[in-house]
Amino acid sequence: MHREELFYQLGVRQFGDFSRIKLEPPPMIRDLIKLAVDADETTNEIRLSKEEITNVSFGRATQDLSPILDAENHLNSARQA
Repeated sequence: MHREELFYQLGVRQFGDFSRIKLEPPPMIRDLIKLAVDADETTNEIRLSKEEITNVSFGRATQDLSPILDAENHLNSARQA
């Protein structure tokens, strides 16, 4: 499970390096995570499927990013983190 945790932490760190942008309509965080997992070639080295990595990361993200997610888990750039 250590590699999966490191993958999640890397994603959170990279996410935090982005400048603030406003997306209309706000994207769903699960869709953004799925895009990142699908694009990352290192996910092939992990024993979990890409769907499982997406689900684990989504679960963590909904907790960690709750201040900037709306009730339907859309990334809401209008809120302050």
